[in-house]
Amino acid sequence: MRMHTVGALQFNTGYWYMSQHRGPGFLNEALAPFWRGTFTSKYRRDPSEPWGLTIATQYAEDRPDLGDLLFLEFDNVTDSKTGEEFDFETILRSGIDDRPGQYEIIYAYSNLGANVAKGAVFVEGFDSPWSKTVGPKNGNLYEVLGFDNLDEKLQNDLVVCYDYVGPEQSRMEVSFKVAVQPEATGKTLDLELNYDLEGATPTTLVHSIAVNGNIKLAPIANQVVAENTRLEGLSVSYVDANKVPNTVEVTGEHISAEIKGSQFTLIPETNFHGDTLVTVTVRDNEISSDAASTSFMLTVESDGVEPTPVTPVTPETPEPESSSGGALGWSLLSLLSMAFIRRAKKATRA
Repeated sequence: MRMHTVGALQFNTGYWYMSQHRGPGFLNEALAPFWRGTFTSKYRRDPSEPWGLTIATQYAEDRPDLGDLLFLEFDNVTDSKTGEEFDFETILRSGIDDRPGQYEIIYAYSNLGANVAKGAVFVEGFDSPWSKTVGPKNGNLYEVLGFDNLDEKLQNDLVVCYDYVGPEQSRMEVSFKVAVQPEATGKTLDLELNYDLEGATPTTLVHSIAVNGNIKLAPIANQVVAENTRLEGLSVSYVDANKVPNTVEVTGEHISAEIKGSQFTLIPETNFHGDTLVTVTVRDNEISSDAASTSFMLTVESDGVEPTPVTPVTPETPEPESSSGGALGWSLLSLLSMAFIRRAKKATRA
């Protein structure tokens, strides 16, 4: 935004002879709270009576009823020809506010000199593509309060409000309450809103609701234990908003745990040493999603003795069986057959 000392605020870098005030169509995008070509400004930094342009802001965080506002106050703006002084102010809103009375642009006037007639008061802009040769495709948009007839329009303590009117005003605000069931404790629920407006594309909005759990778990400090040694006497500290019994769970790599109530003992794997992350969870016995967890690092210090590696046993390869036994067996069978035949012949002869 270019702040000209002649009482105009320009929103582009286009050039114009600012000493020659005109109506809309010359600055194209501008606010003119009081544009007079012969105006000049002198500056004095004084908290009670400053001269020139003073800029201030108001944030919605501090005043939700007002929203984000920018204040541009012009004090003792002087007509270089007559020496008369004028005070006026511009208030701009950040964005569009559809609430009643929440105006987007405000002009205010006080301490006006005697000769008020000369000058221009307007707002102008455009909402279509810009061409360097012909300007806005659909022409300029503007509202003119007065041009060289400001003695008929302006007076001390006058406030001029500009309220934006456009398609955004069709916006609807819907308020509703959500009842969360006990089973959802500790979960994040996605609330899906589907709306279908005639003439518009159906839209789905998803809003996540984080349901707080009842259990608050205190952190556990990092622990150190010697290799092949149990770490006993660890305690879990927590508070629970309801009186349903809870279960303590302990998980992690290279460890196991013995749990008794809110006390537990860690047992590292045999011959393990190094760091491992241990997670402790306290879970409601009725609603499993109502849980809280904390993690700590367990360091198992080496005893300096590495386990003896096991030498694999190679099985013996069996000797192949001799084929001689088989040949001898067939020979014996042949002799037995021959003996049987000889006995048969003797019996026949007798």
